[in-house]
Amino acid sequence: MTKYQRKTRFKKRRNGFDKKLEDFGRKHYTYINSFLGDQTVRDIIVNDVKPYDDKKYELYVEHANDSFEGGSHHVLIDQNGVIQCSTNEDGNNRVGYGFQDVDINKYDTLCQSYSLLLYYNILQNYTAKPSDSESHYRIQMEMIKLYREIINSELFRKKMKDEGILSYANRKAYWHDIERTSESKIPISGDINTILMKINGTLDEWELYGYLWFTGDGKWQK
Repeated sequence: MTKYQRKTRFKKRRNGFDKKLEDFGRKHYTYINSFLGDQTVRDIIVNDVKPYDDKKYELYVEHANDSFEGGSHHVLIDQNGVIQCSTNEDGNNRVGYGFQDVDINKYDTLCQSYSLLLYYNILQNYTAKPSDSESHYRIQMEMIKLYREIINSELFRKKMKDEGILSYANRKAYWHDIERTSESKIPISGDINTILMKINGTLDEWELYGYLWFTGDGKWQK
């Protein structure tokens, strides 16, 4: 095999892997950011499925600034009304922890996952170093571990069923399956077993290689 052939083959493999990362990014947005990040679902998590005895914060969703191209931004509010944020924004009744920096990690849309780690006093065990890919990886593994604990709870499954979380009206209004295209308006499945299978599969991919999507420029790395 010539040097040109090796280079071409390598480029094709890399492009193929970058496509896998993009596909994962849509799955993550569908099942982790959108579904598990829904305020109703999050309230069930912290109030019923995994209540925290040393509760210091309330969950809160605010309108995201231009850094995140609009949309929603998940933060916490402490007992004094001070906002606790995963970005480096400080001041104006706000504390920024500096873990999330989209200038360094282009597709790091993990604010709702950071906020849960902060809520459960897990994120506090780490130092904010967005440019440290190893540290960023370890924090993502903590997120995966927490989500596995949540969805493996029988109470989580029961709450989803008893409160009709996956009703067609909710799915049509809030949760679209964008695994194949970001323009999809197809609602996610209304079957809790299917949803849990999808979430588990997304967590598996996240652990194996998906963490790269949230690291650096979101491209394949050696």
